[in-house]
Amino acid sequence: MTESNHPNAVTSPPFSDVMPLKNHSTPQPPIWRLDGRFGRFNYLAWSILFGLIYFVTVILLAILTPMSLEDLDTDAYLTNFFSFGNFLNLIWFIPFLLFSIKRFHDRNQSGWLCLLLLIPIVNIVAGLYLIFAPGDLHSNQYGHKRETQTWESILAWIYIVLASFILLTFIFTVLPLLFS
Repeated sequence: MTESNHPNAVTSPPFSDVMPLKNHSTPQPPIWRLDGRFGRFNYLAWSILFGLIYFVTVILLAILTPMSLEDLDTDAYLTNFFSFGNFLNLIWFIPFLLFSIKRFHDRNQSGWLCLLLLIPIVNIVAGLYLIFAPGDLHSNQYGHKRETQTWESILAWIYIVLASFILLTFIFTVLPLLFS
């Protein structure tokens, strides 16, 4: 009788039950798919990344677009310029909605709640909710918790610092002018 067939033989559990794998992570869906989750830092990082891409695109468009006073007098020029600007806004808005859907998924809520971001005043509350509400710590109906990469953490902190600076600047410069 071999050792493994012996009635009193103790079999060892699989390796993963004995010692968890340190660098093991659950594969996440690509950011362009509607399924999956985004934590707060993922959401902030990807939002600022696309915000910077949008900002650079607008600056390049402004620099590379030949403008003169004669050009500004033509309706066709202004129509084309603003049409292209609206196209850029739409291109920026699609990832923003996608990231918001994934952020609601992180809270184990339907992505349809991102429609609240289209309602004035309500969008401020919904945006703050997406930024400050913690996500589920464990798996939920939308998948496993997404790990935040180092570069995402760095970009998220840049976003937090910039937003704080802008808010403080607004509080100390614009508000006193409004109430003086």
